[in-house]
Amino acid sequence: MKQRLLSPEKVEEYSVVVETYHPNGQVVIDFARSHFAVIAGPTGVGKDSLRNLLVQDQDFIKILSTTSRPPRPNERDDVDYHFRDLDFFDQGIEERRFLQIALVHNQQLSCLDFRDVEQLASGQIGLSLLVVQTEISLRKLNPDLKTIFLVPPSMEELLERMQKDRKIAEDEIKRRVDAASSELQTALNQPSYYCIVNEDLNFAKELATKFLFTNDINAEENSKARNLIKDILSKNIGVTND
Repeated sequence: MKQRLLSPEKVEEYSVVVETYHPNGQVVIDFARSHFAVIAGPTGVGKDSLRNLLVQDQDFIKILSTTSRPPRPNERDDVDYHFRDLDFFDQGIEERRFLQIALVHNQQLSCLDFRDVEQLASGQIGLSLLVVQTEISLRKLNPDLKTIFLVPPSMEELLERMQKDRKIAEDEIKRRVDAASSELQTALNQPSYYCIVNEDLNFAKELATKFLFTNDINAEENSKARNLIKDILSKNIGVTND
């Protein structure tokens, strides 16, 4: 099995496939019945940290994304992502068993394989870390999807987290800030998202656990997080919210 970045020819080929892709009917039906939830939020907000804390409880299981790119340093197969070759993707596309598939940065394929979701035992909740664009596509398949959106205490702290323990080029920081702005704005426009400020990880875990098991939302925390999003966007990104 060999992962690689896509050639321009493959990018053109898969762009057509991705644009018209839809999972098969049985996958859609079974997905709507599954215990699956999403943790979303900007890069560096602490999605991995929250999920790692939650999955210490055996009732929560990681649902990993699958990618065609090679692993980066310190990334492990079936721990951080499923790293698979193009034959794997071609088979999944033919069977239409992927919940979604995307062409990322015009260099790699990324998907969520329903075979991972259907392996959940009774009572287990699968947790996936997804960008909001992917979450929105899944919500079209399952309008009752539970989504937790993590909000940074401030844009300054988010920038610190983005750069922690690694050197990042200025253009990459700008890209991440722009992406964060877009995700925060999207979350603000999604009333179904449970927004939680990730300032105290244990408190975030407590709120997330209650929501995932009972669907109970702490209205005060959700309102606080949404007001913080407005403040971050207006002060740091230059977006004015009424």
